[in-house]
Amino acid sequence: IEVVSGLPYWMTLRVSCHLLTADRLVRFMTEHEQSLPLGERDLLLTAFREMLVNAMEHGAGFDPGKVIEVTAARTERAIVYHFRDPGTGFNPSGLPHAAATSTPEAVMDSAIRRAEMGLRPGGFGMLIVRQIVDEVVYNELGNEVLLIKHLK
Repeated sequence: IEVVSGLPYWMTLRVSCHLLTADRLVRFMTEHEQSLPLGERDLLLTAFREMLVNAMEHGAGFDPGKVIEVTAARTERAIVYHFRDPGTGFNPSGLPHAAATSTPEAVMDSAIRRAEMGLRPGGFGMLIVRQIVDEVVYNELGNEVLLIKHLK
């Protein structure tokens, strides 16, 4: 983990693409976000971990020679996480094997599609993230994403 910026309200890190590194960063972010109520913090860090691991897996292929850039910024009204991976990106609306909504039909449809495609069970990460944060914003390529959580 390389610290690019280490201010309390703006932290940018470059992290190697290992699950162990993801776990270490999530543990660190748990301590860093102490001002949030425990339940809210746990949910937010679930979304953080999901996006980090997605970037490592899909954007970098878990190649330990590649890095993900992660920024955590805090304002008076929001917590913003920015992830940038070295991949070619993707179209977030072009994932027929991922659950688009939490309706039982959508969940079953995505599970069937994944099985037909020979993919492991899953496809719920982005659905979960969208339920936790207030905004999910991708760049044009789809290799950068902002997670925005408004503070009360």
